[in-house]
Amino acid sequence: PEDPSVYGLNKKEGWYWPNCGEIDIVEHLGHQLGVAHAAVHSKDAYFKNGGERSEATEIAAQCHGLSA
Repeated sequence: PEDPSVYGLNKKEGWYWPNCGEIDIVEHLGHQLGVAHAAVHSKDAYFKNGGERSEATEIAAQCHGLSA
């Protein structure tokens, strides 16, 4: 299954990722359970060229004191 995420992606005709740009508001990567990521991608800033702008936080650390 795909990793759950909420993101914004430019759909301008003729533009493809990463040139179109993307904002990951919250993204869960399957290899990092319990961690939420946020990132901004563009043609000049993405994982293949080392310029990606991103942050990550442990979900449990942000949810202390909450109960089901």
